[in-house]
This record gives sequence, structure tokens and C-alpha cells, in this order.
Amino acid sequence: MMGIFLLGLGLILWSYAGWDAGVRLFSGKTIRQGNGPGKRVHLSFDDGPDPRYTPILLDILRQKNVPATFFVVGKRAAAAPDLIRMMREFGHEIGWHTYFHRHAYCLSPWRSMETMRRGKAELEEILGKQLRWFRPPWGASNVFQGWVAKRMGLQVVLWTANAQDWKFSTGKTEIIRRLQSRVKPNTIIVLHDAGGEPGAPGNMLEALPEVIDTLRAAGYEFVSLHEITGGKYGGH
Repeated sequence: MMGIFLLGLGLILWSYAGWDAGVRLFSGKTIRQGNGPGKRVHLSFDDGPDPRYTPILLDILRQKNVPATFFVVGKRAAAAPDLIRMMREFGHEIGWHTYFHRHAYCLSPWRSMETMRRGKAELEEILGKQLRWFRPPWGASNVFQGWVAKRMGLQVVLWTANAQDWKFSTGKTEIIRRLQSRVKPNTIIVLHDAGGEPGAPGNMLEALPEVIDTLRAAGYEFVSLHEITGGKYGGH
């Protein structure tokens, strides 16, 4: 009977009041969009780095003079530390996306906390500085991760517009269409430079230059995550 009770209690804790319940319960405000005047937008990228796609992405952002935030997976960062340093050298902000990139609802309490701690430690060792931005995989968290986020003083960042570019079937044209229809002032866009279905990041890279040009033609300014949050929250 005690085992059934504990299992039921665990399920309630895992799914408490929504996907980001864990971080909301302990950490307060979760950023989903920016604030401030004007037509501003921010680009963020999840699941990298990837030696095949991330260098191309960095080159596109450099050519277009667009700042971005990379929410990187600790295990992938450990395998490609030079790409992490390159992100910083190019002026981008860096957050982390846990170490193992597992859905929060599928993790034990210990694994939930370990994937956060190890991911942060891995990145900070590479960069030599503390990080504050955190994005849970799939935007989902549990109460154990929320507790760690609180202890670490993290700022949790989700997104406003998702192009679902992690699906290979979401080709270049569909990525552009989805973002054109969903972007509004102070939107935080999430895209992916790794992970997802095989080949999917290639579609994103084909679409991105046109996405940037189209939004700029519509009067949007691309700004950093620090800027779009009104400078209230620390970056890097």
C-alpha cells in the first residue's frame, strides 16, 4: 500500500499544474516573451551544438548581424567545446538545456537534479563563468528540477513562437510560414540547430536567412535576450 501511495504522490508531483510546474512552483516567473516598446524579436536555438549545423548557423547569424541565445545540451557541449567558445566570441548568449536532454516526466528525482547540475557545471567549465539562463527540454519540468533551479538562482526561459522545425517534414517553406504568422512584438522564437528528426536542422538553416529578412522588412529588430527582457535578468 505504501508503494502505491508513493507512486501516486510522485505522479502528482511530476505533473503538478502544467509542463513548467516545477520551475514555477519554486522559481517564480518563467519568461515566455519579452517586454518593452517597439517591434522587437529574439532568436533562440535548442539542443546543440552540432558540428554539422552549428558552424553554418553561426555564420548566418554573423552575416545577418543577429544576436541569439543558445540553450545547449551539456553532453554535446562537452564533445564540442570549441563551438561553445565560438558562440561566446560571436557575442551570443548561452544557457543550458540540461546534460542528458531527457523529458522531465521520465526522470527519477536523482536523475532530474543531476542532469541540471552536471549540465551547468559542464558549460561553466568550458566558459569559465557562471550561467543563469535555463530552458528545460520540451519546456517541461518536475518539482525536483524546480527546486534545483531555485537553489541555483536560475532564470527559466521558454518561448513565444515554435516553428516545430525539429520535424523533418516541416520544410523551409512551412518554417517561414509558421513564424510569419506567429511572430508579434517581443516574441521569443525557438528553433533547433541539433536533435530532432534526422536532417531537420538543415531545413531550419535554409529557412533562417529568409525569416530574418522577412521580419526585418516588416519592421522587426532582432535583439538579445537580455535586451528583450528589459535588462532585468542577467545573461551569459
